[in-house]
Amino acid sequence: MCHQALSDLTLEPGTSEGEAQAMTRRAVILAEAALQQDASDARTHLAIAINLARLAVYSDNKTKVSLVRQVRTARLSVDRLVYERDVRGIIHHCVPSAFLVLKRGVGRA
Repeated sequence: MCHQALSDLTLEPGTSEGEAQAMTRRAVILAEAALQQDASDARTHLAIAINLARLAVYSDNKTKVSLVRQVRTARLSVDRLVYERDVRGIIHHCVPSAFLVLKRGVGRA
């Protein structure tokens, strides 16, 4: 998670605005590279969203609008991945027991 460590360095006291911008841009590049390795990692999508939002702080209004759209897309990816993970977990734990109940014939006297 090099992109997260790099991103966190931008918050250190004494970091200039130019250094913070450069490190944040690099963090986005690293997170996007990580995303190519595993597109199902919600944390990487979240890291991209956070770093794009940090870049928006240093940008002009037109660029901010574009970055906000990218942040929204990344956030939606996080929401979708977390939802799918939770649904898979529920299905994994609940569906087998539901089939077991049906197989036993619950409700029969």
